[in-house]
Order: sequence, then structure tokens, then C-alpha cells
Amino acid sequence: MSESHRRLVGKIEELLRAGIEVGPDLLGYIDATFSNPSVKDLEGIVADESDPEREGLLELIFFPDEPMQQKLEELLPEAGGLGQGDVDAVAAALSARCIHTALVFSDWRDRLWLDFPPPLVTTFLQRLNLTRRIEPRLAMAISTHVAPAGRMAVRVKLRNTHQHMGGGKVLFLCDFLSKLGGDDQLLACLEFTLTVLEDIEDDADVYAVLMDRRRIGWQLLQKSAQFEEKLKRDNIETLMLRGERVPHVSREELLKTIAFIERISLAVFGRLDPLDSDLLKSADVAFRSDADLSEIIRRMQ
Repeated sequence: MSESHRRLVGKIEELLRAGIEVGPDLLGYIDATFSNPSVKDLEGIVADESDPEREGLLELIFFPDEPMQQKLEELLPEAGGLGQGDVDAVAAALSARCIHTALVFSDWRDRLWLDFPPPLVTTFLQRLNLTRRIEPRLAMAISTHVAPAGRMAVRVKLRNTHQHMGGGKVLFLCDFLSKLGGDDQLLACLEFTLTVLEDIEDDADVYAVLMDRRRIGWQLLQKSAQFEEKLKRDNIETLMLRGERVPHVSREELLKTIAFIERISLAVFGRLDPLDSDLLKSADVAFRSDADLSEIIRRMQ
């Protein structure tokens, strides 16, 4: 085993032995699936190989989150990823070790002590996306424009993308990082941007896509506001009898989407398309490129 492999195996073991904190999603799953179990109840589930819920629970427990990935990212190649042979070597080394860890709850429950099951090692490593490569131009943009404290987080988000980024998307992301690398909303904007890029073709006009989503968002906000005005005059049953459709949209999510789009577009492209005056009038707000996201949402509520 190479020295780089040994360092990666050692770091994974170190992180697991330090304990796995139970986040909101995992806690919600545990309490909903097992009816707010005690640590003793969970010990019984983990020990019972015939329990149909056991495998799913263990997979969620040993699902590496982004903070863990960021601590491991420092040991990975700055550009590119590991080869499958490297990952196989790491998997073999981890499987040969008896790694004892603990599930750390933030509520009334004590720690749940358990072993890292060798059958889950391969799945665990796959979810780290170790073979996913970071395009050299993006690696250079990160090292050039992103503050050292945020570089690993940006690299992890890029490594976690589900779709290959072609030349057009890579160039856009390089521009994005050069303009927003020092922004305090960098990670949130990057996460939003990556979801947009995964939905479009590589040669798509990113600015046009963003403006289209912004326009649709404003229209949905207007429809939601119009429906709320109607509710002041009639109850929901009356409106439904008239054939009115209840808008199933989250106002907060729409506002966040619009705020992200405007922040990104102004930073990268330096412009925004004008919106229909009726939409602007109904919203009664103007966005600024340097406006804080929480302030935008507060003013729009």
C-alpha cells in the first residue's frame, strides 16, 4: 500500500473513531421508523441481522456527509480523482481493520457504540466520490479565487456533482468562481448553480436559462399573491368550487431562487433582464447585487 493510501485509510479511521453525529435527517428517520427508540432498542436492531430495517439504518449511519468529505478532500489530488485500483486498495485495508465508532445523539439519548461493518466499506467509499475528477481548470480557479478556508468545501461540492461538466459549463464555473470566490454566499450560490447546470445541456445559454427561471419564479409569486388576495374575500371552499387552483408553491423557496439568480447573474454577467412591470409592482421590491440573501427574503415577506 502506498503512503497516500495509508494516510487516507488512517484519516477515515480517525474520523469514524471520533464518532458520528446524528444530524436532523438521520434523527428524523430513526424516530419515524423505530418510534423514538432508546439506545438499547437501537442496539437490538443493529445486532439482529434478520431485522429488515437493519441494513437501511446502517447505510444511513455510515453515509459520509460533506463535513467528513471536506476533511478527506485534503488528501485527494487537487485535479482529478483516485483510480479504481486505489479505491480498492483503500477498501481492502479498511475491511481488514476493526473500526469501533459511536453514534452521537444531541438529545437525551446516550451514545450508541457499534462497529463499522466490512460489507458497507465499498458503499461508504463510493459515496465519497473518490474517483470523480475535478477538471484542472476548475482546480486552478479554486486555488486562485477561493479563500483557503473555503476551498475544500467547494471541491467537495464539485466532486459530488452527478453529471459530467463539459467545456461550456467548465468555462462558466471558472467565471463564477472568479467573480464569487470571495462572496459570503459562495457555497449556497454554488450549490444552486450546480443543480441548474445538471438540468441543461453543455452548450446551453446559462444566462438565458437563469433569466427564464427568474421570470417563471416572479410569475408564480404573482399568482400566489393574487390567490392570497382572493382568500381575503372568499374561503378556500368557495374558490375551489369556482374552479380556482390552489398554487402549490413555497414562497420562501421562490424568493431564495430569485435571490440566487440575481446575485449570480449580476456577478458573472453584470446584468439582468427587465421584468414585466406588473410583476415588479406586485412584488414591490428591488434587488441589489450586494443585498444579503436574508435581507432580500425579509423584505419580500
